[in-house]
Amino acid sequence: MYVNDPKYRAEVDPLLTMLSNPKDLLDAFVKRQQLVDHRVKAYRRALARAKQTGYRADITDIWRGEHPDDTPIITMIRHDDNAYSIEGNWVPMDYPKAIWLMNLPIMEHALYSAYINYDLYGDLNSQIFSARIMFGLTRVDGELNFLRFLPRKVRRPMFHSWYMGPLSKERMAQEGIKPDDTIPTDIKYSTDDPKREFYDKVLAYMGTRVNANDPINRPKPGDDADRITKALRSIAAASKEQKPTWRKFKTFLPEAVFLRIDRSGQEPGIYTMTHNRDYATKAFITMNLEEDIPGNATVSILEGAYTSYPNFMFRISEDEIEQFASTLIAADTQKKFTAIVERWGIRRSSPDFWPVLNSVTAYVERTAPRRAGTFDVNRYKNL
Repeated sequence: MYVNDPKYRAEVDPLLTMLSNPKDLLDAFVKRQQLVDHRVKAYRRALARAKQTGYRADITDIWRGEHPDDTPIITMIRHDDNAYSIEGNWVPMDYPKAIWLMNLPIMEHALYSAYINYDLYGDLNSQIFSARIMFGLTRVDGELNFLRFLPRKVRRPMFHSWYMGPLSKERMAQEGIKPDDTIPTDIKYSTDDPKREFYDKVLAYMGTRVNANDPINRPKPGDDADRITKALRSIAAASKEQKPTWRKFKTFLPEAVFLRIDRSGQEPGIYTMTHNRDYATKAFITMNLEEDIPGNATVSILEGAYTSYPNFMFRISEDEIEQFASTLIAADTQKKFTAIVERWGIRRSSPDFWPVLNSVTAYVERTAPRRAGTFDVNRYKNL
């Protein structure tokens, strides 16, 4: 509606203006409340106009791109000390817990608050206000936008599952944040897992504009895979097991790990293994209020280098890849995991540290030169 309805756009534009950085802490609280109040009013006007015009969300509302270089879907990997975006029309990993479905105002709020207006050398008030608080509100806007594409009965339960705990729910209530469950969607659903069904529909709608093939994390039935892919696939699959007991090996892994797999007569294979934590809520700045749920965490393995801050590296011979995978999956104690590190891990003190890291750099320079650069190892762990 914002793009196609000039009258509606004129009504909500005054409520979508960006707010300047605060002068002090009191000013930050005042401006934040102004932002929240404007946001609630804009959201209510959007709902009123949708009901007035009979608008319902449909899959065709989503932009598919118009040129080969367009990227209608971008996958974000976000950890406590690590973040990376995967574009280039590839949609890897298993389906996420939530997605942001962004329209023009949401995209502009995210872009200006977190990047264009961000003052790297500003004081703490301005950094928290512009980068975390405003970007957090934008995140919720994108999530609410996504929920309106789902059946009405699942919207509020799903939203509450992303913001669990009494403090989180109280904060959401204070900010007037809740998904609408009065306007139905025009998308037809036939399963008891509409979120996954929606993801499938989006990828089918995108067609050849995106590459949805991920043989490691999202294998298709009957896929024929080489021994390396099969071994890495077993690690990702084991991390998703829930019953009767979840696999504990994933809790010992740092959040971004490079795997170098040495292959006879070929360049080494380079992969990134990520520890994907599941947080009960992301509503707070203070991390001790964002309890993670270890059993719900997963491990994803992507071919290529998908972090700028590697936390650790493993070097494995192709002949030992199955043994590495089975030993890692079975590592249910710190002692067993440490034995894996001692056999295949690359600690800072290892003479292979720089050769292995340099081989990853060379791989990126060869396969993705526009992404190439120097890896930051300040967050490297010695395990």
